[in-house]
Amino acid sequence: MLPPADWLVVAMAEVYVRNAQSDEGLAAIRQALTRSEQAPWLQAEFYRLQGELTLLKDPNSEAEAESYLHQAIEIARCQAARLFELRATTSLARLLT
Repeated sequence: MLPPADWLVVAMAEVYVRNAQSDEGLAAIRQALTRSEQAPWLQAEFYRLQGELTLLKDPNSEAEAESYLHQAIEIARCQAARLFELRATTSLARLLT
């Protein structure tokens, strides 16, 4: 079972994306990624959100955002987390179109 704090970070980051609050979202995701080394369940989702928030903060940072999204996809594949892989792939497709 996942610690509730991890899911709360994902939910908060989604709210930050929807409200265009990239700095707050990136700070929350960076802290979560630091902790996720010990509990990697949501790493793919954290990297997906980091990619989206990076692009939201600076629309010219497409390469950096794309790198985070590719990292999210790779992590999700290694974990056989198809939902997170699909979410990251969808975010990448939106970026590339």
